[in-house]
Amino acid sequence: DTFLEIDAGDSLIYTATLADDNHLPAWLYFNASNRSFVGTPLNEDVGMISVKLSATDQSLATVYDIFTITIHNTNDAPTLENEIPDQVAYEASVFDFTFDENHLKILI
Repeated sequence: DTFLEIDAGDSLIYTATLADDNHLPAWLYFNASNRSFVGTPLNEDVGMISVKLSATDQSLATVYDIFTITIHNTNDAPTLENEIPDQVAYEASVFDFTFDENHLKILI
């Protein structure tokens, strides 16, 4: 158990916020009854957030722990690095064009 209530018959109420006491991001939900976090972060959520998990007993004594959730980037679509210039083809002539590998680049 993460939190321990030593007073007989007391129960704990759990709350979760960001470490700076702001609300959790919209993608992250805390279910206090089963003490679980659920959510699906998006690409713009990549990075780290610090979460403050608090436990308060019936006499309003509170203890908390702060932990970090790291959101890793999993896949970004390639982006256009340099536009490919317009090309010209002539009738009855072989058209041959190879683009440079630097035209498309995956930015991570």
